[in-house]
Amino acid sequence: MCTVDNGTVNSADIQDGTITAADIANGTITSAKIGTGEVTSTNILNGTIVAADIATGAVTSTQILDGTIATADIANLAVTTAKIANGAVTTTQILDGTV
Repeated sequence: MCTVDNGTVNSADIQDGTITAADIANGTITSAKIGTGEVTSTNILNGTIVAADIATGAVTSTQILDGTIATADIANLAVTTAKIANGAVTTTQILDGTV
């Protein structure tokens, strides 16, 4: 039987592998207590990352796979003349009778 001296429990009093989720109070594990690189893709449930979780500027063109941006992903009026490469629009891309 274990006794607690001075009303305190420290890590030496706890056997390895005996702390479970039920022993941890909500909100007590913060990012400061999680080591760099400890949370990996395998630790994140599918569908749990939302736009609010992603820092502004964190997703750049290097993170976007070629061919994955579809028309539905582009906001209306988002493509301007400055964003169209010289020679990219030819007569084959222009609908007959629209010019």
